[in-house]
Amino acid sequence: MPGGELTAVLCRAVHQTAHRLQAAAAAVYLLTPDGGELRAAMIGGSPPSVFTLPGRMSLDSPYASVRALASGGPAFLADPDPLADPQQGALAYA
Repeated sequence: MPGGELTAVLCRAVHQTAHRLQAAAAAVYLLTPDGGELRAAMIGGSPPSVFTLPGRMSLDSPYASVRALASGGPAFLADPDPLADPQQGALAYA
């Protein structure tokens, strides 16, 4: 099956990331061939969290994935860390 191996790798990456970070959702974004935007190759997690992740993002957007691409290093969500107050039991995003 064409793409089956890539699909399996992306699925495993999303699953492992969400599991290891105890995240509610995780995604893999790939740069389009023209280098103009990031598009979701795989999104996984639990609703409603998966619906908050964008399917595509321009390279001038403030998303952490765009900032990570531009800097070549890790970037974090601009919103407060949902795990900062463990009493609320919120899950992190990855």
